[in-house]
Amino acid sequence: MSIARAANVRTSKKVGEAKSTRASAIKTKPLKAKFARDDVPPVLTIFLSYSHKDEIHLERLRKHLRPLERKGIELWYDRDIEAGGELAPEIKRALRRARIFVGVISPDYIASTYCFEKEYRYALGRRERKTMHVVAAVIRTCGWLGTPMARFKSLPRDGRPANEWPSRDKAYEDIAQGIAGVVRSELTQCAVTGPEIGRVGPAPTKKPRLPSKKTAPTSKPSAISTRSGKRRSPSNAKTGPRR
Repeated sequence: MSIARAANVRTSKKVGEAKSTRASAIKTKPLKAKFARDDVPPVLTIFLSYSHKDEIHLERLRKHLRPLERKGIELWYDRDIEAGGELAPEIKRALRRARIFVGVISPDYIASTYCFEKEYRYALGRRERKTMHVVAAVIRTCGWLGTPMARFKSLPRDGRPANEWPSRDKAYEDIAQGIAGVVRSELTQCAVTGPEIGRVGPAPTKKPRLPSKKTAPTSKPSAISTRSGKRRSPSNAKTGPRR
């Protein structure tokens, strides 16, 4: 083998080893989770209050609310409680954290002591304190007009129950659009940072601090020199006439 050929073989081996090293480095490099949001707090939390007998309707409604979740909005309901977690404390904690309350209204919801008397009443109390938006989504025909819900605008359009619409999907989409409007209003009108989390409406403006009135320091009269070159104290200096 000639010297030139041997040199080319050694060079090609080195190049091949370098390429394999780079390839292995690329393969072993950990991939970054591009869409990992587990460590990112939700922009806003919506509490979904429902009767377990209406769970199938809630799941259909959640599919129409999926675009909100992609924008960082959390849709919380009691199925999100992990195994082993206590129900009552977790629900109370979620109710305190949520800024929007959506009641999935049906005959079973109104008949439920926990849903109507506890969760909905608690939400109304926060609404009176202007710390929560309360939305009623009527999915089944019921006597909701005989409840405190009759004072407020309900979803879907005109409070017509979803089961009375020609298409359930159209009714659920109308509900989703109404909830999305509340979310937009909440995000644009509320202060999301600092101690103002949970307040509904514009954040209070801070009054500007007025500059403190500081009196200018009075300068002491300096000693006055006489013709003789001696300095005379201010007490002996001649002053103008007192008027």
